[in-house]
Amino acid sequence: LDTLTPVQTLREAISLAGKGSMLAEMFRVARANAPAQEIWLGAVTDIGTNDTRTMTVTGVPAAGGLGTIQIAGEVVQVQIAAGTAAAGVASALAAAVNAYQNRLTLAALPYTAAVGGVGSEHIVTLTARHKGAIFTTVDVSLPATVTGNAFTGNLTIAVGTAGTGSPDLSGVLAGYGDDAFDWTISPFSDDTNVTRYETLMNDVSGRWAWNRQSYGHVFTVKTDTTSALTTFGLTKDTRHLSVIPQITAGENGTPAWLFLSGLVSRVVPWLSDGATGNVSRNQTGLVVQQVRSPRKRSMWLNDYATRDALLTSGISTFGVNANGDVTVDKIVTMQRTDGAGNVDTTFRDIQSIGQLMYALRRFRARLQAEHGQKAIADSNPGDLLAITTGQDIKAT
Repeated sequence: LDTLTPVQTLREAISLAGKGSMLAEMFRVARANAPAQEIWLGAVTDIGTNDTRTMTVTGVPAAGGLGTIQIAGEVVQVQIAAGTAAAGVASALAAAVNAYQNRLTLAALPYTAAVGGVGSEHIVTLTARHKGAIFTTVDVSLPATVTGNAFTGNLTIAVGTAGTGSPDLSGVLAGYGDDAFDWTISPFSDDTNVTRYETLMNDVSGRWAWNRQSYGHVFTVKTDTTSALTTFGLTKDTRHLSVIPQITAGENGTPAWLFLSGLVSRVVPWLSDGATGNVSRNQTGLVVQQVRSPRKRSMWLNDYATRDALLTSGISTFGVNANGDVTVDKIVTMQRTDGAGNVDTTFRDIQSIGQLMYALRRFRARLQAEHGQKAIADSNPGDLLAITTGQDIKAT
């Protein structure tokens, strides 16, 4: 815990963080969108209570059939034999949840399942693998697109205990030191942790300070109404933070932490590539892998007015294309003014942050390569390799 570990493969991430854990699943989606990127994982201690959901079998189809539910965007199916009692259906459903792992993507579920005790053998309780309020954003539903679903009318899904709490990230963030951790993806956007991000990256004594020059940027996610998101955005004015939005909890096909991981990881390979100019490219329309669009079209950001309101408030936007794929729309920082109240878009686009980190490091590398370990003199008439002058440095 509170340590940073480089991880290359999904199987390694699952081995370290556990099947269905937030970290393993975030790595899965990140690697699907950034196949060759260097990725480090940082584990922290859970704080709060575990979110729970109940699935109550209220009836059984006389002829049996295939029951289908969707948890965190993953489809879980149970074959029900004719005449199976409600308790038997519940037991089979719980077993299917606990055994689930997508054979194609290796995705696992964020909940474990258990059948209730005496008198409640027909109730399956889902318990989040981690504590935290962020699990209240997970979607558990009967997919409307499945015809002949044996669970329709026979299964009731309800919230049991809402998860609470957010972890203390100060330990893992302190582990950064001045190492080159450029792009931080953290799903915790509570006020306390947002303050920690700002402390980590600040220009006076943080990673962007003159005496450290280690740089970096933090991406987080916030799930709320568009009104609440714009209100939150207007309370911030910093180039060191970007917020990916999800509209309304409970109906997003992909959990917040995976939605964030997917969108950011899709653009990080370009943002990290200053040498060939990819850092400056427009990102609109890039398709994000292994995330689902929200179940309701009203939660898509496909109208100009909503996207404009979010972007001008410092909140990034996503899109959904005609194929139903989630796409990158525009990722921005939360900087809106120059600090004196004047509108300033210098560092609004996330590309500006990548450009700046690349340029500053390139300057330092050139200066070190051409003038490091040399004596400084006013002039060098003999062109001695061990001596450099102010004019030489200026030329570089």
